[in-house]
Amino acid sequence: MTESFAVDLPSGAQCIGERDAEPAFLGPCILLHDVGSDLDQMRSMAQAMRTAGFAPVLVDLPGHGLSSGTLETDGSQVLGAVLDALRDEQQPGGPVVVVAEGLAADLVLVSPAADRLTAMVLLSPRVDAALEAYPTAPSRFVTSLVLLDPQDAPSVQASELLRRSARSTWGRVFAHRSAESDSGALLWPLRARESAARFLSEKATFARYKRGSQARQPEG
Repeated sequence: MTESFAVDLPSGAQCIGERDAEPAFLGPCILLHDVGSDLDQMRSMAQAMRTAGFAPVLVDLPGHGLSSGTLETDGSQVLGAVLDALRDEQQPGGPVVVVAEGLAADLVLVSPAADRLTAMVLLSPRVDAALEAYPTAPSRFVTSLVLLDPQDAPSVQASELLRRSARSTWGRVFAHRSAESDSGALLWPLRARESAARFLSEKATFARYKRGSQARQPEG
């Protein structure tokens, strides 16, 4: 069962989204759609994350779907605001992962809040906004997987920049997108979605195990 929620941004704008009403074993997975769309774009990816043991958190970006504000003014605040909204519901230090597509991936890459993530999957990143900022951004220390179409030249170029700048585990998967939704929108094929979910579930599981092991260490 899913429920609606609202996240307040510093400007006074609100991001509207939906999430699973019940927590999941591996924790939340925040899903951010590309510019010019809404959270419906991420539903098929969300289902793959749900099957892998995450509780999907789908968010309409500012100025998209039901959310107010503008992407230019408020986009950089979305990740931090959503993480703050989830913080009271999560165990301290619990894993939180992100799947972000297109321009939303750029916003995650340059977000100061990225250092609070366990892992992230970036779908067709453009790096238009992140080109100068990414080499010093905290996101370069976050374990990440880039999923892109080999015929998408800008994303291929962007992935090379990310690979050179990354300071943590980094991977890349190529997949051809195909029209699968009722609206004809291009979606990632099932195998690509499963690869993204498997990658994030492995990282979240390891983070939970590591946290549990540290908590059991004797003092002194």
